[in-house]
Amino acid sequence: MPGFHRHIRDAIRINRQRRPVYGAMAGGPARRASDLLIRTEYLCLPFAAVFDRRARRFNEAGIPIVQDDFVSMEGIRDPHDPPRYTGRAGQGEFAALGGQLNDYKRSLAGRAKALDFDRAAGDTAQMLTAVAERETRCEAHFAMVWHLLESIGLAAVNAIRFAEQSSGETRSLSRDLLLFEARGMRTAVTLDRRAQEVHALGVGIIVNDLPAIPFPAA
Repeated sequence: MPGFHRHIRDAIRINRQRRPVYGAMAGGPARRASDLLIRTEYLCLPFAAVFDRRARRFNEAGIPIVQDDFVSMEGIRDPHDPPRYTGRAGQGEFAALGGQLNDYKRSLAGRAKALDFDRAAGDTAQMLTAVAERETRCEAHFAMVWHLLESIGLAAVNAIRFAEQSSGETRSLSRDLLLFEARGMRTAVTLDRRAQEVHALGVGIIVNDLPAIPFPAA
């Protein structure tokens, strides 16, 4: 059955398969990035199972909450594809990004607790625009931050639909999912910093390993 736990399990399987491939191409920096990514995914598994269990009664009623909040790992790029950018952002850029993300997380927490999913989606779209501008300016990828923001944005948009389908009963689950995903932002920044070391060697770790999420279209 699709859902959060399956999404993480599939990601772990793929990233374990790709770890030696990236290691052969980029050595220690690639192995360190892979290790952190896989370790983080394993830590998510028990929480993912809880969200899937909470969603089950809604899923059985035909409301695909959590199921539709995570996309398939199919269609990700080949691990040998080079990254678009090979730059490494400086310490100042990472510090500025961290400040922006802290502000975003505070705003998102307020929106989620108020069950204002429309504004949560809007805040997320604005943050994605800021990340895209930083990537262009630095000629460096912030792929994991981008992925996490898109995931939050999709869940926020879906929350509106699910609330309508459930007469509001799904709102607390959607709120908790947004708050949980936002907690991963600091690790996402660390992963992007490590990945940029690998991108500088022409190897597209993380960039190649994340599925497209249809939040902008949503």
